Amino acid sequence: MPVTRKFISILGEIKNPSILNVPIGIPISQCIKAVGGATIDDYVVIVGGPMMGKFITKEESQQKVITKTDGALIIISKDHILYKRKSLGIEKIIKLAKSSCIQCSYCTDFCPRYLLGHKIRPHRIMRALTCLDEDNEIFNEALLCSECRVCENYACPMGLSPREVNSYIKTKLRSKGKKINQQLLEENDLRKFRLIPTERLLIKLGLYKYTTQKLQTYKEINADIVSIPLKQHIGVPAKPIVNIGDKVREGQLIGDIDKNTLGARIHASITGTVAHIGENIVIKSDNKEVI
Repeated sequence: MPVTRKFISILGEIKNPSILNVPIGIPISQCIKAVGGATIDDYVVIVGGPMMGKFITKEESQQKVITKTDGALIIISKDHILYKRKSLGIEKIIKLAKSSCIQCSYCTDFCPRYLLGHKIRPHRIMRALTCLDEDNEIFNEALLCSECRVCENYACPMGLSPREVNSYIKTKLRSKGKKINQQLLEENDLRKFRLIPTERLLIKLGLYKYTTQKLQTYKEINADIVSIPLKQHIGVPAKPIVNIGDKVREGQLIGDIDKNTLGARIHASITGTVAHIGENIVIKSDNKEVI
């Protein structure tokens, strides 16, 4: 079935926390405006959840759009610890890891992949950074990292970022063609004792105060223009099958994939005219009374 609209919860530093029903391709800034705008001037938007979501600035929210994989927008201050940590830059993150890691091994003890039986030990990867040799066998374990951020957002008492380190190493290793070695897994006996309490996690994330926000009954938001990405999924981008100037209706196929190719089809989220084709397909509504 064509995915043309999404339910989006929007909360945090926002005037009217709400659930919105919006067309795919609507700008994030328009969603924020639809609920009364932010309560602070300089804000950052977490698209998705606070653990594995993407961070975009107020300025970027003008261009970034809602895709079919998005489910929530969390508005936080630019001074929030989550954004400060994210915006450090890999060079500073590695310097901090070299100088501040106390080898407590909490990042390993709470790592979901490690507890499932994968051979990944983030604390040993952090220790090996003192001599950043990409041929060091221990760095191959970084390929197993799921980048869930449990290590940096919950486990590490020093506020370091093993996940960012793993992500950096993964990119380096993959550029050399290295892959994960398959292995038989045996669940760690301690896994059931290392579950993470949601309430404690939210406190550590600095987001607990938002748990008391009541989301208003959802409202449907329409758009006079949408910019629909041709890649909103795993695999290759869809290929446009419409041309500039074509009239399209909501739900119509506008991007297809080749046979036996991993990807997903893309459909028009509003009825209108195709105005631009690039990495996104821009559609302008023919309805002059869109609200």
